[in-house]
Amino acid sequence: ASAATGMSVRLFTGLVDGWPQEYEPPRLGLVNLTATDMQSILAKTESQSVWEQEVRDDSPTHWYRRGEQSGTVAQDVVGSSHGTYVGGTTFNRRDGLIYGDDDGALAFPADTNTYVNLDVAVLPSGSFSLTTRFVLADPGVGSVYFLSATNTGTGATIDFYVTNGKVTLLVAPDTTTEFQYRSSNNVNDGAEHTATATYNEATNAIETWVDGGDVPTLVSATAAGRPTSFHVLTMGLATLDFVMDEMVIHDSVISDA
Repeated sequence: ASAATGMSVRLFTGLVDGWPQEYEPPRLGLVNLTATDMQSILAKTESQSVWEQEVRDDSPTHWYRRGEQSGTVAQDVVGSSHGTYVGGTTFNRRDGLIYGDDDGALAFPADTNTYVNLDVAVLPSGSFSLTTRFVLADPGVGSVYFLSATNTGTGATIDFYVTNGKVTLLVAPDTTTEFQYRSSNNVNDGAEHTATATYNEATNAIETWVDGGDVPTLVSATAAGRPTSFHVLTMGLATLDFVMDEMVIHDSVISDA
């Protein structure tokens, strides 16, 4: 205080740390979190994998999920064109190749007597798109046919297959005329892959993709139309061991996105 004025004045300003700060050392903690799909619960439906939702949103014409546990019927889950397992296909060879999806995958041996037989009407008569997921670990020389349509009389074929490690789509109206595109990436590596092949009826253009980003290369092309008459349609015919999960068929050209 000041005696002259009778006023109080500050002698100093600042903070006084009168007590030392003490903290307990950090401790490890375990927290359990449970995620619940309330939308599905309210709708009384089961949750779908992202893959399943995307496929359903694209409205496929036929869809073979390969989730069977036994028997000889290959279910078409969006239509009624069920296929028939022939030979020694192994069910649930490994977990499905799709994250979040509980459908198993099928093992096809290197045996041309083992395959899935389909009605030839399953393959659209005009434009189409074919998509499959697979694992191929055998580096040997041979072929794996995801889908194969053949006219035994004229030799006309549509083959979606792997040959020499490359995914290929071949469209051949007869034994001397064909279109053929082949992927750039080698898929004989034991990894899981997604392959798509498309045919555009208006332009006769065909394409193949592996894992969405592969750039296909032209193998051969001759001016020709798409064959429409087939005697046999099969999946899984192979001379190499491989695992296959899903075959999605559209009657239109889908994108690689």
